[in-house]
Amino acid sequence: MSDNGSTHQFDRRNPNKRLNMRRGKQSIHFSSSPAKHKYYSGQGQRSRLSHTVRRTKSKSYNRGPRIDRSTFLKGSAVAVAAIAGGSWFAWDHSVHVTVNGQELSVSPNYTIEDLIKRIGFKPARGNYTSVAGRVLKKDEGYEWTAYVNEQRVLPGDEFVIQDGDTIIIQDGDNRLEPHVVEYKEEEPQMKFSGPIAGTIHYISEWPQAGKEEILFGNETGEKAPGKVISKLQNLVITTATVTPQGPNQLCALTFDDGPSKYTAQYLDILKEKGVKATFFQLGENIKQFPEIEKRIVEEGHQVANHSYDHKNLAELPANEVVDEIKNTQDLIKEYSGVSTTMFRPPYGSFPNKCWWESEGYATSSIMWTHDTVDWKLPGPDALHEAATKNVKNGSIILMHDGGAPREDNVAALPRIIDTLLEQGFKLVTMEELMKADPNIPANIADGTATRPADCTWPASPDSSAEKKAKETEEL
Repeated sequence: MSDNGSTHQFDRRNPNKRLNMRRGKQSIHFSSSPAKHKYYSGQGQRSRLSHTVRRTKSKSYNRGPRIDRSTFLKGSAVAVAAIAGGSWFAWDHSVHVTVNGQELSVSPNYTIEDLIKRIGFKPARGNYTSVAGRVLKKDEGYEWTAYVNEQRVLPGDEFVIQDGDTIIIQDGDNRLEPHVVEYKEEEPQMKFSGPIAGTIHYISEWPQAGKEEILFGNETGEKAPGKVISKLQNLVITTATVTPQGPNQLCALTFDDGPSKYTAQYLDILKEKGVKATFFQLGENIKQFPEIEKRIVEEGHQVANHSYDHKNLAELPANEVVDEIKNTQDLIKEYSGVSTTMFRPPYGSFPNKCWWESEGYATSSIMWTHDTVDWKLPGPDALHEAATKNVKNGSIILMHDGGAPREDNVAALPRIIDTLLEQGFKLVTMEELMKADPNIPANIADGTATRPADCTWPASPDSSAEKKAKETEEL
């Protein structure tokens, strides 16, 4: 307290600092002199009264313990460092990026221009051109072109740098004249690859409609192709003869028209001889012998599609061709658990029309090299000779499971297997046979190839002819 009861307050950091303490309408002004202070009225006019204020121990303000200058400076330095450190921590959000092969740590506010300066790159500016690429004005294109994680960024595009970005900065692209964009579309066709004849035919390339831009320049009137939206891809059917590679001589036993009442006997013989085979099944028979269908797969043999009820697909309308194939695929899946698009057409008849009309449900058409002609019921000896004569690596032997009496087949099968084994052949499934040929796609060999979701299936030859005829009439 002061002598008159007012409170005096001082700045401890600077005892000589002049403070203005107000009380009512009066103010006390302390000069820098520690000994005397003048008293003035609150109106700013100097009072006639003046007196000396002496500091005594009994009436002095409480300044607390005195801090020497060195201690004060050290404490201040620590406080400043702490504040500065906290500020640095709060504001340090550097991101780490790779720019033209250089690893950098930069501010998240960096622009492409900042990065260009940082790496010392001097991009050449592009030109202003017509849609056909003719230079209309030199050096009036884009200043630079950047690719951020393979996405193109041009001057004026929104860009926010992210941690981990890979950025390639190049010379500026050309800037095109104002133009109109139209689109050209092209429907896929069916094409054929490989020799005319072979033991298998399969879809080697799936069809996709082509679409590309056509640019029309507003200034020059030029017309030029633009970006390719989707590349035209035709449906390609490849024909091949299976040629296994490796140390073993391989051949395949195949049985059509099952399952039947004879299938269990075939399975017993195959199990006894320790060999595998492929069963091309009819959908209507699968429902009659569901347990046999399951047993075939459990014992390591292969099941595949042979249509629903053995009709000649070449004589059916398009919707029935699809039904014959798809319905049987569904039944094979239901009763054996196997999803397969491998197919053997009834009578070996699957012309171009059927490929179009099947809509990609069948991805392969499996033929044969050795026909035992067992449908003629020639007897066990004739069956044996037909199945074992002139067999080569990659041979496919055709026999039947159902469709007629097959007692002769059951009688001939043990001898057929023994003879083939004696000739040095390993009897395998169609999947194993085709997988041994490196030129055959693996998903064709195992029957897992399926039509892609974005596939554009071509029209049938008849539909294409009708479309062209209509276009001609309109002209």
